[in-house]
Amino acid sequence: MNKRFLTLTDIENSGDRGSVWVLNNAHASDVTSHDGSPLQSAKILISVPNVNGPGGSPLVIDQTWLPLDAASFFQKNRLLASSDFRKAVSTNLLRLISDEYAAELLEQEGAEEERQRLIHKRRHVAQAGASRKISKELVEVFIPDSNGRPEKENENEDEDVQVYGPDSYEEENTAAIIAASANSVDEDGLRPSFKMFAEKLVSESDITTLNAIRSRAKFTRKEIRYLIDTIKNKPKTLAALKERVSKVKKAA
Repeated sequence: MNKRFLTLTDIENSGDRGSVWVLNNAHASDVTSHDGSPLQSAKILISVPNVNGPGGSPLVIDQTWLPLDAASFFQKNRLLASSDFRKAVSTNLLRLISDEYAAELLEQEGAEEERQRLIHKRRHVAQAGASRKISKELVEVFIPDSNGRPEKENENEDEDVQVYGPDSYEEENTAAIIAASANSVDEDGLRPSFKMFAEKLVSESDITTLNAIRSRAKFTRKEIRYLIDTIKNKPKTLAALKERVSKVKKAA
């Protein structure tokens, strides 16, 4: 059986050519936000050093469950030479996956709809241009050192591995609103930002809702129960949520 997940060594030993498939794994990474709380699913921006001259070019990994071939943007040797790319892999912000597993994911139901959503979003962002400042989306992250403490060589230095706040279904809310409510809960024990996410899905199609949940990836049991109670007439999404509940029960 072919391996689904790869290591940096696997990529290094695979030759100079070929794909470098990555998955956005922010929801299960070792990286935390500035207040020490776990990251939710998020868009990731990595700086890849330029071949000629100083500085770097951005590699953007959207908040999605679809894999991205990083080698379609940068040569494999440039990716492997990037300390920021290697750091993102070592802290589980990114998961390296095999060609076979990438093909399997890209053939799953809903993949084409998710691909079209990302194309539409990128087009929208390009048209919006500079009218929306990136600084309003940026969420500061820390990569723990061997003692579990946040590691920053220079407090005034910009991070080259950056994680942005949730996009897609929450993009109309500013990062300030999301950050302010991130650690607060209502009378139901749920964060306001999560309820906004759930409410937006009510009017979406079954596949769009399923893709949104796949992309967000990380939920508490209480949040899954709320989604099951809130999302109606979406059999594929409900089946996926109930499957998650079943797996949690078996694990317990």
